[in-house]
Amino acid sequence: FCILPFVQQFVDTDNHMLPCCIGDRNDIGPEYKDVTSFNDKYLKTIRKEMLHNQKPKACSACWTTEASGKNSKRIKVNKQFEDWTYDVDDNGTVVTMPQYYDLRPGNVCNLKCVMCNPRVSSKWIEDNHLAIEPYEKTVKFSNKQIDEILSNASMIKRLLLAGGEPFYMPSVKRLLQGLVDSGNSKHIDLQITTNLTILDNNILQLLEHFKKNVITISVDGLEGVGEYIRYPLNWDTFETNLNTLLQQKHIRIAVNITKSKLNAEHIDAILDWCFKKGLTDVD
Repeated sequence: FCILPFVQQFVDTDNHMLPCCIGDRNDIGPEYKDVTSFNDKYLKTIRKEMLHNQKPKACSACWTTEASGKNSKRIKVNKQFEDWTYDVDDNGTVVTMPQYYDLRPGNVCNLKCVMCNPRVSSKWIEDNHLAIEPYEKTVKFSNKQIDEILSNASMIKRLLLAGGEPFYMPSVKRLLQGLVDSGNSKHIDLQITTNLTILDNNILQLLEHFKKNVITISVDGLEGVGEYIRYPLNWDTFETNLNTLLQQKHIRIAVNITKSKLNAEHIDAILDWCFKKGLTDVD
């Protein structure tokens, strides 16, 4: 059993559903349409299997992790959200709507990181012939999809936005503005993962209205190393945006490092830089 399929709606960059962000894409669900997708046959089947003590194929990552004797995401989230309640029947139909949205509202991005691919970054499409996983579609959440989520705003406790690049997506600003205007933002824990190449002052003002803010910045190298790995990143712009972010007392900053052969020997330099900046939440 895992609580996420019962309380969370996850949508990937290609607009397809999975039980969570580490769900097996070999058993991926249909495209997300609107709030009714939470009770699509795909998710209901996963819930029904869990209710009957079965292991859904889409959740293989956690079973593999646990088989090796490690704590899986399943174990962690079951503890993290143990006080959350929901209403589900024996067929896996959830009466209560999503309380947690984990969204990649499309693949729109302004960078083409060397370890990425066009399904996750639209900027990569111009070099699609070089991609290991070719993908030619630019995916964007529609205004209707955002408005449908906003219709469920009173139920939302937690919202995670990634991409693509969320600060590069008009749909993200529309969603945040709608949550603030509805008065529901004050009940929501918000987390945004960004490459921090863009920082909109209007969005920063919107974030002041949320219960909790965590912005995770992606850093894979300093200066020229970072610019090479996350092309066409401008390091000076990145640092300027970070310094602005550090002045926002209502925002907690986390750091995500994607280790590869390109930056393995530079990890210590990144960690020293984080320490000097006062950034201690590093993964």
